[in-house]
Amino acid sequence: MPLERIVSLSRFDRAFDKLPKDIKKRFEKQLNHFIQDPFYPSLQTERIKGAVYASRVTDFYRFTWEFGDEKSTVILRNIGKHDPTLKDG
Repeated sequence: MPLERIVSLSRFDRAFDKLPKDIKKRFEKQLNHFIQDPFYPSLQTERIKGAVYASRVTDFYRFTWEFGDEKSTVILRNIGKHDPTLKDG
């Protein structure tokens, strides 16, 4: 079931604004897959702690997210280089 609503935390927005253009473009491509299925194979989605998940943008970049009150809503939490992003969730 495709996602109906995606919202982002201000932390995600600030981090996204700082990304290189090529990573932003890659994220947009991955976001299309994500909207259709947050567990799409190329996203390599994994639960990192509690209700927080991490999905792949590239080999070196990840974004973290969680489901909202309904499974059709997702909250984007953070985006950036792999290790720091996963640490800060």
